[in-house]
Amino acid sequence: MYILNKNPIDFTARFSTSRTDVIKTGSGRYEYMSDIVQQKFHWARVPKEWMETMNRRRQMLFQMCQNQNETIMLGTPIKVSKHEIPDRNYVDDISRIILCPISKSGSRTWLKIYFKLNGQMNTSVEYNQMPLPYFEPYVRKLKTYTDFGIHGRVNSYLKIMTVRHPLVRLVSAYKEQVAPTRGLFRKLLEDFLIKRKGMADVNKTRTVTFVDFLQFTLEYPNIHWDTFNTFCAPCKMQYDLVVYFETLADDAKNVLSLLGADDKIKLPPSHRADQMSSDDEARQYYQGVDRDLLKQVIAKYWAEEKYFGYNMNKF
Repeated sequence: MYILNKNPIDFTARFSTSRTDVIKTGSGRYEYMSDIVQQKFHWARVPKEWMETMNRRRQMLFQMCQNQNETIMLGTPIKVSKHEIPDRNYVDDISRIILCPISKSGSRTWLKIYFKLNGQMNTSVEYNQMPLPYFEPYVRKLKTYTDFGIHGRVNSYLKIMTVRHPLVRLVSAYKEQVAPTRGLFRKLLEDFLIKRKGMADVNKTRTVTFVDFLQFTLEYPNIHWDTFNTFCAPCKMQYDLVVYFETLADDAKNVLSLLGADDKIKLPPSHRADQMSSDDEARQYYQGVDRDLLKQVIAKYWAEEKYFGYNMNKF
């Protein structure tokens, strides 16, 4: 069962655009936050340089929303309706966070942190052996609250979104969900190739290739390869922190410091060495991909390239 916070939650925080009600990161720009967000989290415990990085990432999100004619009123309460809330916005009332862990972007690590924060997980052994869908009954989704509860949490909790280089995400999804004979999407892809491509020999003399998978992702949306815009609705949620898979160790460490939980939760080993090998492996997968197909894939993730600085030509 989900562990509810026994302490009453105050949603009466006022909002202001005055300079006394913002956090200065040292970069010369200010991020407007509610009083309760400033008061409840340990901003003084994280490095100035990291806060500046978070500030730049958030500013890029705001710029994207502005370019897409989405209205964001800094310094005023966020207003979001239930139908606009992403399905995978998970709430922890104990640590006061809202988490959007994009699939294949370190989502397992962040969900592990989520369950440790709310006391549902004491060890990592079982977690590493269980598929993510198993945990759906144990997370609390933001859209399940009342309108009042949603409004209060969105404006007083720390909102976190994860991202990763989209082309590497695709390789990771293929390796885990398609390449194995019993992969989650293996049968769907085989049916796709038989019905749409007329490949009757698939699964007999022909295997499902990475190119097949890329073509499939262009026609069939899914959480494992959706864009961050589709997955997390950043212009509606206005996330406070955008954490990268590529800087997972530093970002997770500082998030735990913000929550005052850095002395309670032990993080897994750094992904930096794995990231280098992931990039090298991804290059091998994309070597045989037709350039026109790759252009279509890259076009799908244009926002990740433009606003998060991911180099789509590295593969």
